[in-house]
Amino acid sequence: MRIEFRGGRASWQPAAAAASFPADDGAGEDDRQAADVLCPTVNFYASAEAGRAYERAHGLHLEILTMPQAVRAAAATFGGLLEP
Repeated sequence: MRIEFRGGRASWQPAAAAASFPADDGAGEDDRQAADVLCPTVNFYASAEAGRAYERAHGLHLEILTMPQAVRAAAATFGGLLEP
């Protein structure tokens, strides 16, 4: 898997790549740090099917995103934190 961000644009290989974010369980805000909530569950997969298989195998409740969805979610979640 390869993901690149250059000049404000994202590209990835394979084309069918997908990502997972924690599913919104409706519990609302809590006192946990973003790293404690997101880092264990944000993963990348060769395809959405591979992501769903991982979710089932580990008994998780994840939101499997296409890469365009994941890029938008990352921008909304992390904003400019990782910009140089």
